[in-house]
Amino acid sequence: MEREKKRKEEEERLRREEEEDRKKKAELEVRRKAEEEERKRDEAANKKAEMAMQAQLAKQRQEAMIMQANEEQERRDYELALRLAEDSNGQLEDSQSLKRLDVVVNQKHQTANSAYDLSKWKYSELRDTINTSVDIDLLEACRAEFHRRLKVYHAWKSKNNKKKAENETLRAPNSIMKQLETLPPVPPRTTSVSKTSRFFRIPFIRPGVEGLQGSEQRGWWYAHFEGEWIARQMELHPNKAPILLVSGIDDMQMCELSLDETGLTRKKGAEILEKEFEAEWERFGGKPFVGRTNK
Repeated sequence: MEREKKRKEEEERLRREEEEDRKKKAELEVRRKAEEEERKRDEAANKKAEMAMQAQLAKQRQEAMIMQANEEQERRDYELALRLAEDSNGQLEDSQSLKRLDVVVNQKHQTANSAYDLSKWKYSELRDTINTSVDIDLLEACRAEFHRRLKVYHAWKSKNNKKKAENETLRAPNSIMKQLETLPPVPPRTTSVSKTSRFFRIPFIRPGVEGLQGSEQRGWWYAHFEGEWIARQMELHPNKAPILLVSGIDDMQMCELSLDETGLTRKKGAEILEKEFEAEWERFGGKPFVGRTNK
């Protein structure tokens, strides 16, 4: 009797847990769709603004061409009048309208600049500030500058190290690394960046040995983002030791893109529950993670 009671209680607990997981995953999907709609609205607004800008530029170019043509005609008229005056031994007074007129059409695209000038900071200074600062604005500025330098470094390395095997330099699936080539520029965020942790899982296929069919390594790529930047990264392939990376230690081997730039929030089914990530992390020997938001 007691055994039957415990069995039913266990079944009820599992049922409730499954129901809770279904509810959480449904909420993730709702959030993904909402973010997708917001992105589409932003793209439409940006496209409209760009069209207005193009129209304004076209108008300014047209006005500049008309003004230039008028100046040229006025210059020719003046030269003709000057020759006629010389031929008749007369004099011609200079006119203010004949002065050179400089027409400059200079459209500047400005982005919101950080209040901190970190361009001359050393790598170690950025790293120490990221690990110790309690100033949220300074922390985010340092993280943005740190990842900007990572992008520059990896771009340079990729360009100057083509002889090296491609699969040795991959830090994330190609579907993520190519996002910057296919998506419009991501507008800079304000300093009020969300600190929410989000977790993702997508297929990861590493290129195999050239000329050897079937040598590709197929597996999974897991990512834990704190706000806009990656905090933990895990790569799992059959018949291969798992790769577990933590920010602050393994940054040079980790994805340098921001969450917006990866496009992960727009991939259906990519976002997973925290407990799903943690289960795999612990299973393969990952140490408990203390995020910056908990320091």
